[in-house]
Amino acid sequence: AEAVAEAAAERGLAREAKLALERKVAEAAEQRADAAEKQAELVAAGTILAADRFGLPVSTTHILSSGVAGASVASGQGLQRRTLLQLAAAWLLTLPVAMLLSGVLYWMLLLVVRAGGL
Repeated sequence: AEAVAEAAAERGLAREAKLALERKVAEAAEQRADAAEKQAELVAAGTILAADRFGLPVSTTHILSSGVAGASVASGQGLQRRTLLQLAAAWLLTLPVAMLLSGVLYWMLLLVVRAGGL
């Protein structure tokens, strides 16, 4: 009975040690992800400021999403299919959505101006 109790106690300690190790690994992974995100944002900010300095038109969406992708690749995590699809969707939808939004706002303003007799 003592051997069974000792084995159970050892198993419990091993399980606690395993859970503690898993928590530490998860925390380390989260810290690496946070660092990669901050790095991507810093690079994006630098790129946007440089483009502004030279008067170049840039898309902040494209710059930041490219920075996130680059940080993922540089950290060795690589790119997941889902991430690539989200990047492609952001790139493809930016211009049409901006056009649609500006058209709707123009139409609404035009109605207000005509209603006001201006």
